Amino acid sequence: MASESTEHAVRELAYVKWEQAGRPAGDGIGFWLEAEHEICQTAVASSPVPSTRETQAEASSAPGALKLAKASGGARRRAS
Repeated sequence: MASESTEHAVRELAYVKWEQAGRPAGDGIGFWLEAEHEICQTAVASSPVPSTRETQAEASSAPGALKLAKASGGARRRAS
């Protein structure tokens, strides 16, 4: 679970679903899982998706193998 606020939202939604179903006996795991799925889907749907340009800019500004390869001059050959 991502945070306490997410868990609280799942708990509340699961409770509402359980009440709407007539408060059936049992552990309510089905209501919890259904609520968790809905909350997670809502969070994913509302998350901004970076554009290709943003992703490329992040990759080019991040330290990593590409910069290391450029700095070392690429592949080296062995002298025979």
